[in-house]
Amino acid sequence: MSRRAAAVALSLALCLTAAGCQRGQDDELEPRPTRTVTTTPSPTLQPPATVPLGGASGFTDDGLVWAQGSELHVGGRTLDLAPVTVEGLVATPDGAYVLARGELWSVDLRRAEGTTLPGVERVGLSRDGRRLLVDLRGDTRRRAYDLATGRLVPGPAPAALTARARAAGPGEYAVTSAADGTPRVTGPDGTEVTVPDLPERFVPEAWSTPTTVAGRATAADGATSHVSCRLDGAARCTTLGDPEADEPVVLAVAALPG
Repeated sequence: MSRRAAAVALSLALCLTAAGCQRGQDDELEPRPTRTVTTTPSPTLQPPATVPLGGASGFTDDGLVWAQGSELHVGGRTLDLAPVTVEGLVATPDGAYVLARGELWSVDLRRAEGTTLPGVERVGLSRDGRRLLVDLRGDTRRRAYDLATGRLVPGPAPAALTARARAAGPGEYAVTSAADGTPRVTGPDGTEVTVPDLPERFVPEAWSTPTTVAGRATAADGATSHVSCRLDGAARCTTLGDPEADEPVVLAVAALPG
């Protein structure tokens, strides 16, 4: 790796229990993980030819990947990225890419490494889940990196996985709104499914499994929060993060579960 693209590593505090990763709506907040120290990577003038790849095989197998503030939640684990504050998030089978104040980090369960991409504004995923898509400040061309090799892909970037497609999910279950705006869940056989704790107003945003959806909930008083709802078996919803915190919950962009 060149001197201009020198990577940095940061140690991650792991919370191996599920408490603090997904909480019931009445649960109290767990103590925050111990803060760790990091160094911001120096950006290069041109996009690098490669980006680091994660080393955690099956990174997305444990469940939903989401973040709030400097805490990255991967299934039953909590990773402390302080002082990095997560603004954008893409999850892959090997790790995650975290956007924070124009810097893009490659993160797995052991370390975070700077990509040295300059002035990153947005990150996304191709429709087939094989390319990391990056928009740079002041650059009209969208860049694509192959998630198998980490290499910059020449030519036009492929179509992105849209928010509409992410919300629609893999198709086994469907979440729609009734005429009065209340959510309606339909199972694989077309019958309506009752989900305890399902908010009166719920907008699906991302599916971590074919039967688990996360999205934005709105209470009667207008307060909003993010919840994750399991729709099969022991169906129920749990609140993600702290609805009273200043930092918003960020759901990872990830390939649709099959």
